[in-house]
Amino acid sequence: MVEGLYRDVERRIAASPPGLCPVEMSLSFLQLCHAQTCGKCVPCRIGLGQLTKLISQVLDGTANMGTVRIIEKPPAALWIPPTAPSGGMRPGW
Repeated sequence: MVEGLYRDVERRIAASPPGLCPVEMSLSFLQLCHAQTCGKCVPCRIGLGQLTKLISQVLDGTANMGTVRIIEKPPAALWIPPTAPSGGMRPGW
């Protein structure tokens, strides 16, 4: 599943015009991940939506440095529940 997402992003990058904003590309990938989630776990169901809103604020110029700090800060304990397609747990990053 994850490999398929990466291939989709690679195709989008290859088809994109030169000079594409990396933040816009990140937002597109995030929206793709959010659309593909099963919605069973909070990090996917809610966290990806919140991160989409934050990155959108950066792109539309309404973000402040606090917004950027929230985006940069990884969650205290990032893990993937066994119900996720990749399965298993991953320690925080």
